[in-house]
Amino acid sequence: MKRLLLLLPLLVSFAYVMNAQSIPNPDFENWSTAINYMQPDTGWFTSNPNCIAALDTVNVTKIAGGSGNAVLLHTISKTIAPGVVDTQVAYISNTPFMPFTLKGGMPYSSTSLLPEYLNVNFEANVATFDTAIILVIFKYASALPTYNEFKITGSAFASAWKDSSFQLAISQVPDSFIIAVTSSNVILNDYINPNSWIAIDNMYFITTGSPEAIGGGSFDSSSTQSILLPTGWAEKGRGFAFEGVTQSSTAEHGSYAIQLVTEASGGNGGTNPAPMSCTSGYFTQDNGSAGGVAYTYTGADTLYGYYEYNPTGIDSGFVVVTLDQASNIPVPGFPQVFALTSASSYTPFKVGWGTPAQPPATMRIDFISSSQYTPGAGSTLTVDNLSLKSQSTSAVNNVNQASKNMIVYPNPANDVLNIMFGQAPSNSVNVKIYDLSGKEISETEYTSSSVIHVPVAQLPTGMYFYEVSADGSVSHNKFVKQ
Repeated sequence: MKRLLLLLPLLVSFAYVMNAQSIPNPDFENWSTAINYMQPDTGWFTSNPNCIAALDTVNVTKIAGGSGNAVLLHTISKTIAPGVVDTQVAYISNTPFMPFTLKGGMPYSSTSLLPEYLNVNFEANVATFDTAIILVIFKYASALPTYNEFKITGSAFASAWKDSSFQLAISQVPDSFIIAVTSSNVILNDYINPNSWIAIDNMYFITTGSPEAIGGGSFDSSSTQSILLPTGWAEKGRGFAFEGVTQSSTAEHGSYAIQLVTEASGGNGGTNPAPMSCTSGYFTQDNGSAGGVAYTYTGADTLYGYYEYNPTGIDSGFVVVTLDQASNIPVPGFPQVFALTSASSYTPFKVGWGTPAQPPATMRIDFISSSQYTPGAGSTLTVDNLSLKSQSTSAVNNVNQASKNMIVYPNPANDVLNIMFGQAPSNSVNVKIYDLSGKEISETEYTSSSVIHVPVAQLPTGMYFYEVSADGSVSHNKFVKQ
């Protein structure tokens, strides 16, 4: 018994390495050190979470301004894969939504004074053909919104702060307003250049010669936020205030899972909720995923995992598996797409395929929080404990460490599945076995013991899930019956 206990950490570690070859961080236990980013002032949002998710860095920073602090917006690029360059435009806005959805913003405090000018202290260096943009949208209770777009080109103000007043097109006092500033032309998405930047300070309205404050417009009260990213996975959303993915502590196995939440706006040009995605490859500039992890198995295979899904409306999430040939062309018959429907507790899923028509070189796994046709703001997809049938049947992977106090072996199992406790439970132990569809196959109550022997010889060959309840705690995992 002691010898087995000494070998278990090595076996579990080796099993994890084997599994990680085609599924990076399959149980989402490994996350990056928190990456800090700047929020410019109260009520303002930035592109920093988006940029961190795409390039592992920020593109909005705090600098010394004409007076006090200012914010620097810098379009940046980075090579994210051989021959693949991603460019991220910097922006700030006083709404967490896409500005053209007309959601959010700030109330206009004056009830009688018309805002005639937007005063901005700025400096800029915008590359040839590129354009920085200042967008102001006024909203009214009983009238159509008014749009003001100011374009900044060239490097005329690169070396000194310029106090400028932009005349506003407006005919009545608004109820509220939205402001956004971008370092490149995201409206036309043309000639975006990583050398373009603009710095903003001291923003306010001028009303009949008097200043009208804009909340947080001095950019002096910046704060520091942080974001965690799952190791081995890339993430992306189409929303304006992308918050990255969430590290969920409600895990099916281990301590953590990954959670994707559909944003309130940004999809379909900014008017619909925006699905959140993560991939074991990388994301290209058009939001599509590409790449993947080396995968050369040429037999039939299956991806297994667990998920929870709380949709808004009739929404559904998705898991997508893509096998690519050496030329980065999908193997015929791929991608394989599986819909993830509503599930209030962890539910097993599987995506299976037969012998590939062409030898694969890479595998890519994508999870998406919403359907592009019926996305629901707030739809939440949580995923954990991924594995491949081709790897889980390895002779080396013969132990499941279901929890710190319980070990299940062997895996694969022929006749008996052994459940060993570090300390015998105080009460009886309940063991349930499920098939891949989630249907309960058996339930047995065992008298407390340090090792419980569960007969599995009667089960057909294949993958199963077990659930062990002991002393008020529940452990789940999968095993293979040979």
